Amino acid sequence: MLFKPFDYYIMRPPEKVRLMCLDLVKNLSISGNKLGEISSTGKVLESQISKTNWNNEPIEDNSTIQLKYFFFEYLVEFYAKNLKREHKKDFDIKKIWYQIYKAKSGDYHDWHDHMPTPNLSQVWYLKLPKGYGTEFKVNNKIIKPKVREGDLLVFTPDVIHRSPCNNSNEDKIIVSFNTHWH
Repeated sequence: MLFKPFDYYIMRPPEKVRLMCLDLVKNLSISGNKLGEISSTGKVLESQISKTNWNNEPIEDNSTIQLKYFFFEYLVEFYAKNLKREHKKDFDIKKIWYQIYKAKSGDYHDWHDHMPTPNLSQVWYLKLPKGYGTEFKVNNKIIKPKVREGDLLVFTPDVIHRSPCNNSNEDKIIVSFNTHWH
């Protein structure tokens, strides 16, 4: 495996690609084409984590399809080039989603991991208020990677992590995805 259980890696995709993806996510959000928690009746629910359904079986809604298409159109070459040196294998995206943590909302994603299926988990910070990046919990210590807007954080899915409450004056917008290398 590329990482020890508590390691992470930060990549920096091209700025023009970040801006294009940010526009895509904003358009998906405005159009009402939102990912969200889904009840047993199929109704999309509001939650403390916005616009996500990462833990469900793949739902091929329009948002998910557009995010996958964007990744394979604009980011796959950069991503694979930066990680394939270590893996020397191919990969699939198992899940992809976006989240918008509204300014001064207290929106957060509590402690969790992405087990059991992916080999790697990723968070791409399309819009990031300073100091509001992902936090890891390792041996009861909080580790805060020094990420900035535009960074792509890569880590093993078994690491417990969270997105802290957004009490900043800016929205935090991310795209996350889980990959399976084979």
